[in-house]
Amino acid sequence: MTDVSALEAYAGQMAEAASRSRAASLKQHTYVHGNDQTDVATESGPVPSLAKQARLSAEGTAALRGDLKAPTGAGEVGSESGLGVQGDIKLLQTLNMHSMQQKNSRPMELVAHRGFMTQAPQNTALAFSSALSSGADALECDVAVSADGEYYLFHDTTVDNLTTGTGTFTTLTSAYLDSLEMKDGQGTRFAPVRLSRFSEYLEIARTAGTFIYPEFKRYRNTADLVGMVAMIVAAQMDSACCMSSFNMNILRQTRALNPNMELGLLGVSTNVDEVKGYIDQMVDLGKLVLIWDYDATLAIPEAVAYAFSKGVDWGVYTVDRQSQLPAIRKLGIRRIISNVSLKVRQ
Repeated sequence: MTDVSALEAYAGQMAEAASRSRAASLKQHTYVHGNDQTDVATESGPVPSLAKQARLSAEGTAALRGDLKAPTGAGEVGSESGLGVQGDIKLLQTLNMHSMQQKNSRPMELVAHRGFMTQAPQNTALAFSSALSSGADALECDVAVSADGEYYLFHDTTVDNLTTGTGTFTTLTSAYLDSLEMKDGQGTRFAPVRLSRFSEYLEIARTAGTFIYPEFKRYRNTADLVGMVAMIVAAQMDSACCMSSFNMNILRQTRALNPNMELGLLGVSTNVDEVKGYIDQMVDLGKLVLIWDYDATLAIPEAVAYAFSKGVDWGVYTVDRQSQLPAIRKLGIRRIISNVSLKVRQ
């Protein structure tokens, strides 16, 4: 075998290994974060997601409650389970506890907000590579489109605060944007740190088999969304992606373009009825996640419970202190978006 053919064979083996890694990562994410209707295809057959297991357990509990009859005699209660009334009560308590344990047993998913933005220049290839080395389970980014239609990673409306340049992002050409430096990278051994392209982010995540949370942030018009979705599909990442936006219309358009992506509705509202309304409006789109402000989430636990009852998952941003985790766990929330590499495993 020649050196070239050996290298080609090795490259093929590595590509196959990366593909298996992506598939395994996606199955794990679906098992942990799938809704209460989801089954995960495995070699031994379909396995219900953790949320579906909890639902089935809760339905079993409800059925048993229905079997506890009203009084049948003088102060007596009937039982159809064969265990007697006290036995039924103990069984109900056990099932209730089991259902809660299932909901709270999901491991937390640590999502690196802009690539753990307090630890590296935000929204750069450097930040995302570093985040994966620091324990990130998934990567969140902001996508901005240049005046000539190139897709970058960038958060702000203008480039003035974060870079050596000036101007509104969507009015600047890619040639100008490529010439800028990230201010946070200046004076470091990594300087100059340039703006990164969305394609770089996709390649980093695809190679690592990592779930992604891109936010459609700065764009010229909604037609730019078509190009962004096409890039995700071309990278074979649409089944490992949660497209996020504060704009429900963007999410509706995303679903029309692609059936595989999760949709992440971002928000800060503390009005329970308003949040329930968002859930009711969008639940039919499927694969929906509410990604809500941390303080707002703690103020509306009933909305969190309502979302779970509708098969809608819930995540929180931004959680930067270990001391914030217990309150989140108590609500059954397992998606944590953070600026720092928290220790989320118990």
